[in-house]
Amino acid sequence: MLLSDIDYKVTIARANQTVYETKPSHSLEGTAKVKYSFTSPGSYEIIVSVTGMNSKQISDNAPFFLNVGSSTVPEFGLFAPLVFVLAVSGIVASALKTRLLV
Repeated sequence: MLLSDIDYKVTIARANQTVYETKPSHSLEGTAKVKYSFTSPGSYEIIVSVTGMNSKQISDNAPFFLNVGSSTVPEFGLFAPLVFVLAVSGIVASALKTRLLV
């Protein structure tokens, strides 16, 4: 099930320091792409924060971890749809438990 009308923000951090953050954004279709080029190898935390869904305010975060190797520097674009789908799935499960989606 694809959700629509989502308010979200994506943060990328390395060693507890924010290296990239989107401005709060809105997706009518329930999908989004975030482009980011990793400049250094290492472990990164990607946090998808959802602040609203279907015109209702909510607060939910979905953290993901990504290891970027020293031999390649991947584009974040390959992982963005997967990260977003997993984040939204967790939010839907949480919303169903709290009866936000009826």
